[in-house]
Amino acid sequence: MGLLGGRRAPVPLVELWRVPVRGHVSHTVRCDAGTGSVWVGDGTVAFASLALHRLDLATGVVTADVRTRHQQARTTALAGGSLWVATDRRLLRVDPLTLEVQGTWEERLVRYTDRLLPLDDARFVMANRVAPAMGVLDLATGRTRRVTVGANPVVAALPDGVAVARRTGEGGWRRLDVGTLRLVDERPGPRVVAMAWLDGLWAVPAGSRDGHDGTARVVRLDGDAGHRLTGRASALVADPGRGLLWAVLEDGLQAVDVRSGTVGHVHRLPSGSRVKHVAPDAGVVATTLWGEPDDDELVLYRLPVG
Repeated sequence: MGLLGGRRAPVPLVELWRVPVRGHVSHTVRCDAGTGSVWVGDGTVAFASLALHRLDLATGVVTADVRTRHQQARTTALAGGSLWVATDRRLLRVDPLTLEVQGTWEERLVRYTDRLLPLDDARFVMANRVAPAMGVLDLATGRTRRVTVGANPVVAALPDGVAVARRTGEGGWRRLDVGTLRLVDERPGPRVVAMAWLDGLWAVPAGSRDGHDGTARVVRLDGDAGHRLTGRASALVADPGRGLLWAVLEDGLQAVDVRSGTVGHVHRLPSGSRVKHVAPDAGVVATTLWGEPDDDELVLYRLPVG
């Protein structure tokens, strides 16, 4: 489909605030409107004790911290009124406002988890983007059920389970059945770098055999629709309230209206920016900006209309 309104000049995002954050590059960031929070994990810091911090969504002021010791906070999820934090080898349940630790799981987890999806009130899917097996952690028993998916998996939440595809190897995708914890309903499709559910399962096809690069396309895996983007995409975020898919490009964001089939113009980011979280519920985009030789900056922008 064509670009919304034809090709137009890129539009910069509106900055809300910026603050320094500890370390470089590998920060994990999550924004949440319900608690008025931005949670930020320390980036790469040599020989240091690491932490996760809570910032006020409106001001960027730090209000709480929790030490993750020498392990980096790699991803987070909200479920059951708690914030869940996956570090190198642990899963923490913390209060979203005070960051007081409410529980810790350490045995037989997927190490270096970078995708954490609540399967239901008592189970989490934990995946590492290079590991050939993902795990389903039962919080009550502390046991992890391993599910072989193949190297370089890509996962996304579905209304009735979890979609599993791969960045390398064979194309196609399958669904993790929430009851049996088996991969079922194998379907054809390309190798992908990102997936998201919005009235269907959408993906960015991989642009190279090693799976590191996405293409400038968004395609529907369970249908025939497809849309052309202005640049290569690396991530997709669903915005169900507005019927949009946000594609994270090398230099900004671009919206795809899946109902009308139109594609918006690019919202540019400054050089050196890395998109860390697109939060449609909070109406913001969180990025980090490289600091040399000092720590990086966390920059919060207003999420545009489209």
